[in-house]
Amino acid sequence: MNPLNPVGIQPKHLSCWQRISPFLWPQHGLLQKYHLPNLRDLPEGTEFRAKTFDFGFNPGNASLIPYDTQVNSITLARNFLIWGINAVSSPAPGSTAVSPAFLFNVIQQHAGDQLQFYNKTITDIEGGGSGQEPFILTSPQLVLAGDQLQVEVQNLANITLNAQVVLLGGEFS
Repeated sequence: MNPLNPVGIQPKHLSCWQRISPFLWPQHGLLQKYHLPNLRDLPEGTEFRAKTFDFGFNPGNASLIPYDTQVNSITLARNFLIWGINAVSSPAPGSTAVSPAFLFNVIQQHAGDQLQFYNKTITDIEGGGSGQEPFILTSPQLVLAGDQLQVEVQNLANITLNAQVVLLGGEFS
C-alpha cells in the first residue's frame, strides 16, 4: 500500500484493504464492504454532533396523539455532514408498544429548494437505527450552514407516542 494514499482516499480497486466499519458490523458483518462508498473519509477538523428532533420525550415537546403528524425543524449554524440516523419511540404510560411505531422523513431546505432524504415516508424500523446500531447512510449527506433540517413524524398507532429522530454526523467550518 502506498503510505501517501491511506484507505478511503483512493478508489476501492486501487486499495489492497477491505473497507469495513465497526458501526456496520452487527448489521452486515463482512458484507458491509458492499454498503460503504469508495470515498468515505470525513473532513479534517470534524466535531461529532447529534442533531435531535424530539416529539414528547422532553418537557415542552408535545407527544404524538393517535395518528397525528408533527414537524420539527432546526437551522444549522455550521456545515454538518450526516452519516447516520437513529430513531426511537416509547408509548405513553399504560399503553402497549407497537412496531413499527411511526413514519418519518428528513427534509433539507437550501436556497428555496427542498431535498427529501427518502422518496416517501418510511418506518422507524426501515430508516432508523438504535443507539447500539445506528442506521449508516451509504453516502454522507452534506447540509450547509444556514440550511434548514426538518423531520416529519406520523404516529401509526391508536396510542399516544413519544418519538425521537437523531441525525448523527460532524460539524466543521
